[in-house]
Amino acid sequence: VERCPGYHAIALADLAEAHAVADEPLRSELGLALERAAHWLAVVLHPDETVPRFGDTTLESQPTPRRLLQALPHTPASTGHHWLADSGLLVTRSDRDHLVVDLGPLGADHQPGHAHADIGAFEWSVAGERLIVDTGVPGYDGDPNRDFARSAAAHNVAVADGRDHAELWATFRVGWRPLVTRHVELAEHGWHADLQWRDDFLSPTLHMRRELRWHDGVLAIDDTAEGAVSLVVRLVLHPLANVSRQTDGWLLRRHHGALRLEVAQGEVTLLRAPVWQRMGEQEWAPCLELRGRQQLRWRLSRVDPD
Repeated sequence: VERCPGYHAIALADLAEAHAVADEPLRSELGLALERAAHWLAVVLHPDETVPRFGDTTLESQPTPRRLLQALPHTPASTGHHWLADSGLLVTRSDRDHLVVDLGPLGADHQPGHAHADIGAFEWSVAGERLIVDTGVPGYDGDPNRDFARSAAAHNVAVADGRDHAELWATFRVGWRPLVTRHVELAEHGWHADLQWRDDFLSPTLHMRRELRWHDGVLAIDDTAEGAVSLVVRLVLHPLANVSRQTDGWLLRRHHGALRLEVAQGEVTLLRAPVWQRMGEQEWAPCLELRGRQQLRWRLSRVDPD
């Protein structure tokens, strides 16, 4: 319901305890839900056995997701593409890539408290190591960084003229939020996702679109905005990642995995960005800022490190 992988893991542990003490027929009903929920967690889990940091997710949940899965019956996650339509996550799993794309919406209308403005955000582990990451969550009540961490500017999404993806306020409040439409096509060796949303509450009316295409280790992204002057995407990397400028783009790498960033339209600047892998523990990470006008066309390609 909250579309928050970290809280899914916590709720799964609670469900497992309820299943252990329940009598029939409730026990059987809970068993079916338990298996489905465990399979979902197995699909989204990164190779380093941590969950994607979408929404208010941190890495210190207990029991750990891997330990939780080892104790529960579930269908193991297969390689290939998984479209988890109910939660809006699109996952590609292989021996070299683990890509998780958040195709929205922000969250359930009756409980948007843990939602972030991350429509179209993604995380990408390469060769078993996290490389493209989400900013994470610094804290809750009274944390001075919470407003930023929930905003679109903190995620690797397109921001038009500085306008946020939703009206986020206080610690858990959400006012206006966009109506998101999406279309996903899966194929054996790739997929295509078309994500669109509108902001009709401010003038001028804003129509945002992100098209993502995946094929054999290449993620091509086309961001467009009708009714805007400028577009910005901030691509946040893991704190241990290294970035270097090359003649054909930018090389992003850790020890065993690397990606090449190429921008067909737009300018790129290397910055530093705050990230919170664990709540309350701020780190600094490389961040590539892409800037353009009404359109940004760019792609990330998996490469073998030299």
